[in-house]
Order: sequence, then structure tokens, then C-alpha cells
Amino acid sequence: SSQPIISSNALARHTAMKLQALFLIVLFGALVSAHHILVVSDRTPEKTHSTFLSWLETEGHTVSHASAKNAPSLALYGEYQYDALFIFSNDIDAEQDDLIDFVKSGRSLFVATSKPKASIEDLLGELELSVGEQVNITARQVLPLPTIVGEAGEEVSYFGTTLGKDDLVATYYPLLKEASDSEDALLVALQTYTDARILVSGSTRIMSNRQMKLPGNAKLMQGAVQWLLKQRGDLRITEIEHVDITTGETNPEIVTVKDDLQVSFGIEERVNGEWVPYISSDVQVEFTMLDPRLRVNMACDAQGRYTTTFKCPDVYGIYKIIAKHHAAGYRPIEAIKTVQVRPFRHNQFARFIPCAYPYYIAAFAALAGLLVFSSLFLTLKEKAE
Repeated sequence: SSQPIISSNALARHTAMKLQALFLIVLFGALVSAHHILVVSDRTPEKTHSTFLSWLETEGHTVSHASAKNAPSLALYGEYQYDALFIFSNDIDAEQDDLIDFVKSGRSLFVATSKPKASIEDLLGELELSVGEQVNITARQVLPLPTIVGEAGEEVSYFGTTLGKDDLVATYYPLLKEASDSEDALLVALQTYTDARILVSGSTRIMSNRQMKLPGNAKLMQGAVQWLLKQRGDLRITEIEHVDITTGETNPEIVTVKDDLQVSFGIEERVNGEWVPYISSDVQVEFTMLDPRLRVNMACDAQGRYTTTFKCPDVYGIYKIIAKHHAAGYRPIEAIKTVQVRPFRHNQFARFIPCAYPYYIAAFAALAGLLVFSSLFLTLKEKAE
């Protein structure tokens, strides 16, 4: 029999549709990771930091500029107009509460200042940072945390002020120091428990056109800003499920005390705009009723699927299966499922309980004694005198 022949026009239309679908997928991924950045400066960063700003645009971000002496409102009708705020200035005409609320909303803040004045010092004080002395040095990054800055890079040229820290509520990462044993830092990354990310530099020159020609400066600042804009260190939990091994049921709403329960879920990390398996050895799951009754480490396979098995506690109630993971530089993730643990039914209890055997023996011994006594009492007769 003859084979059907596909016309060249149909083949061309099919190929065009596939290319359009691929283009839409790539475009959607770029839009999801793109940010609208407001750069506030007291100078002209379009000239002095054009290399850095051009790199931001090549990453797919939209960059707007404003003067530090007349900074625009970050929100309009209660909605924030920007995803990130970059302050390249020693002074800014803005309300501190507005800036802090911007960070609390989960957005990103980058502060670069060489000789901060009162407004910037107050902002740094809100971040529990303090201003130190002026330095002009060549240093190496001191925090080997690939999530934020990649692998340890070349030397970094730095001219600006040092940054001290107080007792921080946020997570504190000193990315660059004058010396490894120095208490003050030169470039600091902060991360709150809500994954609001902050980058503070004591120098505005560290990403200037001249300094960005140096491999160390370019690699450090590009990596730190990618982390700041959540292009790095982004995690998510996928496909969480639980299986009652005793009954073989998947995702049951009700389980029985002492049932064997298997919990599994996947964790993915976004790398270059794509979600890939995330492998770690310190992921845990909690079985909680008010307080954690169980906390178990998870075993991971090559596909980033985490699995563990545990026995339900002998206390019935409403429990939560809480899968969570907090790692340095990564977004804290958490997923919760609710399951009801009920007691045994009347026909699920054991017929004979081993710990009650002494009582069983005592009952049967009393019965046997009664039978022996009754038989002797009825059969034996007194001798006549």
C-alpha cells in the first residue's frame, strides 16, 4: 500500500508552529525572571556605571533612573511599581519607613555608598549596619558560597568605607573583607526569613566602568546582583505526597496510629532560568501536632526526590506533615499537608495482649482451683464412726 505523503506546505506550517511555541516558552521564562529596577543616584550612573547597567539590560531587566534628591514614590495606589531598588548615592530624599516596607514586601534592595550622610546612615542603621573607616585596597572574596558569588574569584579592587554589623535578625553574609580575620566587611549580603534580599557596598566605584574591566570585580558583582535579583538561590517544592504503607493507600486523609507512613517530595533549583533537581543531605520533614512529634532526615535520589518512612505516633489527632528546608543563600521553602491520625477500631485490637498474660494465668488458675475443689468436695465422703 502507498504511504501518505505530507505536503511541503503542511510540513512548513508544522515547523513554524513548533518554533512559535518554543519562542513563547523562552519569552515567558525571560519575563518571569525579569525585574523592573529603579536606580537612584546623585550623579550620572548612565555614564560612570554604563557597563554595569548595560549588563543588567542584557540579563533582561528593565532599568529606570531617578535623582536621589527627588526620588519618586515606590508605590502607586498601594501597588509597588518596581521589583528592585538600587541606591548609588551618599544621600537620598526618601522616607525610611517606605524603604523598609519595600524590603519587607520581599523585594530587593542594593545600597552602594562611599561617604554616607545622615539619611543613608539611618537606612544602614535600620539594617543593623554601621559605617567604618575609608580604605583603598585590593582584596579577595572571603565567603566561599557559590549560591551567592560563585566560585572564589580573582582579586577585587575596592575604594570606599568599611561596614560593621550589630546583632542581626537577618542572615548576614560578608562577601568581601579587608582581611579574613577582620570584623568589618566591605560588601555585605543580607537575607530575611521572608527571602527579602539586600546587598550593601561601602563603595560606589566597585562596579564603575573602570573597575568592571577587572575580572574579579565583574565576577563578584555580577554574581552578587544575580543572587540579589533571585536569579540564584531560588528553590521550590514539587509533588509532595504520603503513602500509608500498612494499607497501601496514597495520600489518605485518615491513617491509624502506629501505621507506617512514607513521605516523599521533590525539590528543584532554578539555574539559568530552568528548574533542575536540587541535591542536599540536610533536608528534613516534621510530623507535627502543635509541637513536632517526629523530625526525620530525608534520603535523596539523583532526580532530587526526597523520601523517608516513619511510624505514626500512638497519639491520635490532627497532624501536619511539614516539609521545609533552609540553606545559606537559598530561598526558605516549606510545604504543609494535613492528615488525621485515628485510634484503632474495636476490631483492630489484638485478641491477647502479651503484657496481660499474668492476669490471664491468674484467671485460669482460679478457675482450675475451683474445679479441683468442687470435684474433691463432691466426691470425697467422710468416714463413718
